[in-house]
Amino acid sequence: MNKPQFTPMILSPQQQSVINELIPIAKIATSGIRSGMPFPPRTHSLIAGTSGGGKSFLASSIGTRIGLPTMVINVPSWVVLSARNEPWTLSIICEFIYKAPNGSVIVLDEVDKGSNGSSDWSTTIFCELLGLLDGVIPLSTKLPIDMDDMSSWEIPLPNSPILVERDVLEKRLRERVYIVGCGAWQHAWRSNSRQIGFPMGKASIEPPSREQLLHSMEPELRQRFRSKICWLPPMCRSDYQTVSDSIVKSIPHPEVRRVWCALADAAIDQAVADGLGMRVFEELMLAAMLQTPQPRESINTAPATLNLE
Repeated sequence: MNKPQFTPMILSPQQQSVINELIPIAKIATSGIRSGMPFPPRTHSLIAGTSGGGKSFLASSIGTRIGLPTMVINVPSWVVLSARNEPWTLSIICEFIYKAPNGSVIVLDEVDKGSNGSSDWSTTIFCELLGLLDGVIPLSTKLPIDMDDMSSWEIPLPNSPILVERDVLEKRLRERVYIVGCGAWQHAWRSNSRQIGFPMGKASIEPPSREQLLHSMEPELRQRFRSKICWLPPMCRSDYQTVSDSIVKSIPHPEVRRVWCALADAAIDQAVADGLGMRVFEELMLAAMLQTPQPRESINTAPATLNLE
C-alpha cells in the first residue's frame, strides 16, 4: 500500500522564521527529556498577530514538522466539564494525549478569547484552561479506558472498565505535550488607532509593542507561557510574492500554472490592499482552476476510478 502524499507546507519568510524558532522548543517539550529535571523548563508558547496572518496554520504545522499528532482547539467553543449531552473538551484532550504516548502538540486557537466576559461560563472555561496549562486534570474529567488492559482479561468485565490512571496522563501532559496559544489580542491595538483583522487600505499597520501585548493579557494566563511572544506581522508584498512563487512551482498542471501566473499580480494587489493574508492563495487557486481551458477531470488529482459527475 502506497503511503499518502502530503502537500509540502509553503510558508512566508516571516512564518518560516517563527516556526524555526519554535521547533527546537517543541522537540524539548515532547521528547520526554524534561522528565526528572529539578526544575521543569517552560515551553508553552504564544503566537500573536492579525487575523489572516497564518497563526493557526503555522502552529498546527509544528507537529507535522516534527512528526507528531496535533490537536487544534478553538477556545471560544470550549465545552466545560459541567455541560450536558456534549463531549467535554478536557475529556477529548485526555483521549488525545492517551493515544499519543510519544508526544503531541496542542494548539489553543483564539486563546485570547478564553478569558473574555464575566459570566460563570467564561470563568469556568478560563479555570479549566489554566489547569491544562499547569498539567492538572480535574477529578471530574472523564478518563479514557485502557483498551490494552481490557484485551488481556481472561473474563471480560464490561461493567468494570479500567480507566487510564490520572497521574499517568498528567505526567504525559507535563513531559510530552507542547502547547501553543494563538491570538490577535485586539485590545493591544486600540491605542495605535489602527484597524485590525482584515485592514482596508494600503497604510501599513503599526504592530503593538510588547508592553501593549502584555497589558492586554490576563496575568494568570500570561504567566503560563514563555516570556517571549512570537509576533507574526501582517504579510507585505514581498511575502505574498515569495509564497506565490513557491506555490506555482508545486502546481502539477501546466495550464493551471499559466493561469495562476496571469492572475497572481492582481490577486497580490488585492491581498495587500485588503489584508487578506494566506487565504488569498486559496481563492487564487480556485480562480486559476476555474479559468483553465481544460476539462475539469484533467485537473482533478483524485483516482481515475472516482466519478465526480
